[in-house]
Amino acid sequence: MKSLRVKGLKDFQFEEADASGEFEKQVEVWKTQLLMDACKVFGLTLNKHREAEGKELRVQFIHNSKDSSFSMKYDVVQSNINRILRRFQFNGDEQVVISTSRKGVSHLPFNYPVSLHELLSQYVNLEAPASRKQILELAAYTVCPPHKYELEALVHEGVYEKHIVENQVTMLDLFEKYEACEMPFEHFLALLLPLNKLPRITT
Repeated sequence: MKSLRVKGLKDFQFEEADASGEFEKQVEVWKTQLLMDACKVFGLTLNKHREAEGKELRVQFIHNSKDSSFSMKYDVVQSNINRILRRFQFNGDEQVVISTSRKGVSHLPFNYPVSLHELLSQYVNLEAPASRKQILELAAYTVCPPHKYELEALVHEGVYEKHIVENQVTMLDLFEKYEACEMPFEHFLALLLPLNKLPRITT
């Protein structure tokens, strides 16, 4: 373990992690704890509307466009799609064109019209347990302080495994529960995993 001493303050701890299956988990936990410690020490608060890594997705709504013929055979619970549509007050028949300058995002249909229903049913995973990153992003967009603190507490070691992983709580579940979360659709979409990818979570 290594430490960085700041004059007049406690050490910040830097732990060494191996390349085992828990590496990503260890790094995520360390980053989360370091951020919280730094904010506490320096009297800072997290930006409620901080951006995800890279540029945000841009979703342009269009009208009178033909349905995309691109189709993929995946089973997605229809009720989950309806929940998202209700949360954002969409009807599901809207046509959108997605563009982005973010690197590493290749699972979404870019630069051609696609219906919201097709987008949510054929390209993104709505059933994966919420990741710590997703939970912190939800907290960042939550304007009710008590609810914001509740979300932030869910990423703590032990709490996350017990309340999120074991119960298979999704980002959508939390987004519905905390109505004071004002995350825009573009950001919500950017945080969703590809449909054929599951998060690497160990307990």
